Amino acid sequence: MTEKPPLWADILLSFWVVTVGVFFFGGYFFPAQIGVYTQAGAAIYALMLLISVGTMAWKFLTRK
Repeated sequence: MTEKPPLWADILLSFWVVTVGVFFFGGYFFPAQIGVYTQAGAAIYALMLLISVGTMAWKFLTRK
């Protein structure tokens, strides 16, 4: 496979990793600061998961 993924895919993957890292590991280092955003973080995480699953399903259903 010699194709490079598009830039937007790299940016979305980076956003995914940073978001999950901040909300997963952030509670260990800054529990009070991260705890305030737990509900918003859960919503963002759920939205990102929904988009990821939808994208994978779309690729699976439109394959040739």
